[in-house]
Amino acid sequence: MSIFSTTKNKKKKKNKTPFELDSFYVMDDCKVYRRRDGGEQYWCRIYSDTDKKYIRRSLKTKNKELAIINCKNFYKEVIKLSSTGETIITTSVSSLTKKFLQYQKIRSEKKTSTDSLSKTRLKTMTRTLKTVGMFLGKSSRVGSIPREKFLQGYEEYRHKTSIKKKELDDVSIYAELQVFRQMVSFGIDRGLVSKTTHLVYPKLNSKSGRRDEFSPQEYRKITKTLNSKKYLDYPTPTSYISKRRHFIKYVFLVLCNTGLRKGECSKMKWKDLGEPYTYEDENTGETKETIEIYIPKENTKQKKQRYVVVYGDGWKYLQEVKKLSQYTKPNDLVFPKHDGTLWNLTERVFDNLMLESGVDKTERKLTWYSCRHFYGTKRIEEGVDVFLLADQMGTGIGMIERHYGHRKIKSQTSKLNIFRKKSKPKML
Repeated sequence: MSIFSTTKNKKKKKNKTPFELDSFYVMDDCKVYRRRDGGEQYWCRIYSDTDKKYIRRSLKTKNKELAIINCKNFYKEVIKLSSTGETIITTSVSSLTKKFLQYQKIRSEKKTSTDSLSKTRLKTMTRTLKTVGMFLGKSSRVGSIPREKFLQGYEEYRHKTSIKKKELDDVSIYAELQVFRQMVSFGIDRGLVSKTTHLVYPKLNSKSGRRDEFSPQEYRKITKTLNSKKYLDYPTPTSYISKRRHFIKYVFLVLCNTGLRKGECSKMKWKDLGEPYTYEDENTGETKETIEIYIPKENTKQKKQRYVVVYGDGWKYLQEVKKLSQYTKPNDLVFPKHDGTLWNLTERVFDNLMLESGVDKTERKLTWYSCRHFYGTKRIEEGVDVFLLADQMGTGIGMIERHYGHRKIKSQTSKLNIFRKKSKPKML
């Protein structure tokens, strides 16, 4: 007889306490029950044909009659999704966060792709999702988060948990919620979260979220610094720092004359620049030359391609960049790092520029984005049609009015003063 079958080695099985209490079926394979470890609230269990497994959901009530009603509503939802072949997966917040950050980590390790992500941004995302996860509960299911959850106290929660122990502004809280939204979209795109998942977020004060722009005097101050030999030739005209400063100069000027987002500018390639064409300035009657820049959808915030007319001396600045750069092939970046790879425009570079220019940003929200804001404000003051401006900047009319319309909008009769070709650019 084998020793593995002796009585001594056999362990007595303990009586298991049922996981489900007070269980009963409502219809078909739709069961209502209370969890042994889940308090008195009712749950339901429904088999999903598309997911090929049981879906469990809390019914959020201790009342039996109400539990039955909620279960029937959920059953109808499952049936509807099953009929279209759509999943009703409810991935946990912690699980989705892990997958999302793994994907972002891979992006941060890319060196040449336009889809890369900075290490700093990855750290911000990680910190943000940790904070939001603690608020929601990491074990909570994304598809089961009550629609009003964020409305019920996320702002208050963030003010209480702020590490810096100071009042957070709406911009910071909005940025955190945007990261979470991005993660949910990531889950939906990969079938980890149901397409029907719709979370409601607090409407934040748009005024406090508006970025500051430079005053005309400050703009002149900055450009004077950028054109000075003291700034450009530091510490010597042939030094690495000096070369980068020339690029910083043209990045700033191009952003202020195109309204591009800094990410769109960083990812811009020479092949995206169209052929030069002339137009007649409606104000002066002068014949001028400019180009259009093609922004592929993968480089845009809205994931929609668009064409951007280069304003003022922007075209001249881009020509100067080409003379300076050693990377001028069609697929080369216009503003690369010294090795030709993607150059993420850090706020540290911007802050140093403000410091050297003598522009005080202590009490103001001046960032690289302020270049875009400066562009939008100036075009509105010049009477550019708000619809054309929204198209040019790749944003909505409402956003233009909220963020750039704080100064009086003059008569909107101009058409960006430039004839729009709207054709995909050819390589220069």
